[in-house]
Order: sequence, then structure tokens, then C-alpha cells
Amino acid sequence: MASAEEVVPDDQLPTLPPPDLLSAMKSAPGAHVADATTWCRNTLKVELVKACATNRGVDPGSKEFDPDIRIDAIVYGVEVKEGNAAVLVQEEEGQFLSAYRFKVEASYSVNVSERPAAGELPLQQQFSGQIEVEELTSGLLPSLEALTAKMRTSLPKDLPKKQLKLVRPLLGRLELSFAYFVQRFERQFLQRSVGGK
Repeated sequence: MASAEEVVPDDQLPTLPPPDLLSAMKSAPGAHVADATTWCRNTLKVELVKACATNRGVDPGSKEFDPDIRIDAIVYGVEVKEGNAAVLVQEEEGQFLSAYRFKVEASYSVNVSERPAAGELPLQQQFSGQIEVEELTSGLLPSLEALTAKMRTSLPKDLPKKQLKLVRPLLGRLELSFAYFVQRFERQFLQRSVGGK
């Protein structure tokens, strides 16, 4: 077991179970359920609003590389809607289960900057879109594919066709960033559950 100073890598942490498992076990002898909905809603918002992606550092040999265009995407608003979260504790056995299920909607902004021709001003454009997760639940991770498959990411409206081929892969990276911050949320939820706060 790791000491308090050690940070356990994500791949060595236990995975959170699907919410249906917690529901099935809530009537087990000696089990009691503590509501964690408010804490989870707030923590998910704080984490998910950090998601971002850029085309800087993209392999110059890839199709999405354009040395004259820089694109950045950043999540700027998160709504954690209907759903709930709970911790089931079986004190006599020293066991607990933490699970959650929420609908999440996130708004993101895409900023496109183009290198100007000599003597012209730089062209900058801003577009917006949404990432919707109808059912963000525990039990999807550690599979990033299972989590990103639940995401519905809209392309920004009025995006010029020329930039579409550059923005599509960028939004894929934005989804992976979003998934990373879901992992961070789950780590905090697990730590909170172990600490009994």
C-alpha cells in the first residue's frame, strides 16, 4: 500500500464500478449509502472546464499540419445536469463502492489564427460548439475509447471548409483532453471515498 506522500499511478488505481452495481448492492447487509451528488457535480465542473487542445506540435508530415494556421480549442462552460452520485459503505467489511451517472453539456471555443501576407493584419476567427455526454457514468474508464464513444461533439457552425480538415482532428484531441479530466475527477472521487469526507 502506498504512503500518503506517494502518488499512485492512474493505471494502478481501482476502477469505479458502473452505477447499476451500486444500486444492486445497496440492500446488502450492513450497507449504507452516502449521497455525493453535490460534491461530484461541483468537482466535475471544476475539472472539465480545463479541457483544451491545440494544433501546435502536430507532426509536420500529417495531413492536419499547416504552418500558417494555429488553432486552439478550449472548454469554457460546463453544465452537469440530471443524475446523481453516491458512495456505498460496508463498514464491517471495510469496503466501499463509489459510482455516478450524469448528463453533461460543455461549450467550447475554437480560435483560428492565420499568418498574414506581407503588409496585412493577422486574420483571427472564433467559433463555438458543444460536447454532449448523455450518460457520463462510472465504469467506463480506464477505456478512453468507451468514454469518448459517449461524446457527441458538434462542429462549429460557419467554419470555412479550408479549416474543417484541421479542426476535425483537433476536436478528437479535445475529446481526449475531456476524458483525461474525467479521470482526474474519478481519482478525486476515489480519494474522497477512501477518506470518508
